[in-house]
Amino acid sequence: MRKRSILAFAIAIAVAVVSLILPTGCAGDNHVAVPRPKGYPRQPQIGDVYIAPEGAPAGFVMNSDARLVESSDSTRSGEWITVEYPMYDATVYYTFSPVTPLTADGVLKNRLERMRLNFAGVPISTRPIKVNGKGGESGSYNMWDGQIMTTREKCAFPVQFILRSPDMIVSGSLFMPSMTVNPDSVAPAVEIITRDIERSVSGLYK
Repeated sequence: MRKRSILAFAIAIAVAVVSLILPTGCAGDNHVAVPRPKGYPRQPQIGDVYIAPEGAPAGFVMNSDARLVESSDSTRSGEWITVEYPMYDATVYYTFSPVTPLTADGVLKNRLERMRLNFAGVPISTRPIKVNGKGGESGSYNMWDGQIMTTREKCAFPVQFILRSPDMIVSGSLFMPSMTVNPDSVAPAVEIITRDIERSVSGLYK
């Protein structure tokens, strides 16, 4: 009996000591300052209302919340349209190059090489662009073949695109410097502008 009493007493003392030590240790940890991860401002949301800017190629539209900053036309070398997104510090460049059966392959090769240089070797995803535009007196659908290329890596040109018809090659890119800093923080903006790019060219006809 005596041994049992001594053992029970020793266990009770051990439990009491542990119960005193544990709260002290936790309380000390609670007062350690832990730096918070860096936060990024929430990206503004824009609408999905589209307008046809004056002087643009037939069927071309742009987001009404964006801004047309440049539009030039050259009978020989084609047309350029620059659309700016001030809320995202981003710019989309569109180039419309007239081609013939003799010049089309050369122009296409030149544009694809430029896009390769812009991506600078980062992994990309590619998907076709669906062109719904129809025009002309017959109302027939256009013969367009196009694709849009995107990357989520650090790249100042995260979105590029190219379309080809029998007499026109349309190409362009999204320029967004903030993608070189933290791609994840601006990914929602890139998705919105990508949507706008596809919408801008999906109704083209000529």
